[in-house]
Amino acid sequence: MRLVYLNVTTPTEELRGQLAAAQAELKHTALQHADVLAALRTELRLSQQQAESAVQLHRDSTDELARTRSLLQDALQRVERAEAEAQITRQLINELKRTPPTRTASKQKAG
Repeated sequence: MRLVYLNVTTPTEELRGQLAAAQAELKHTALQHADVLAALRTELRLSQQQAESAVQLHRDSTDELARTRSLLQDALQRVERAEAEAQITRQLINELKRTPPTRTASKQKAG
């Protein structure tokens, strides 16, 4: 005689199996969410570092621009002074060219 066993489970055993499956699925989902959260945190940290670098670069550029403007302003003032001195020198030369030589100067040349 051959015995046939039927797989008979009680409702409690069936619920335990469903509970174990649900717990396994929740654990798997929680691990996936933890991985995604870790990746997002890493991305956020890198974005913050990039933003900080951009801000520092902007500050450095602004400082460099201010220094360059100051140097250009100083150079412009030197050019303006040099042009004014050159103009005065030209005027003095023109006046000297128009002024007749003095007697003392002509005697010294003759002597």
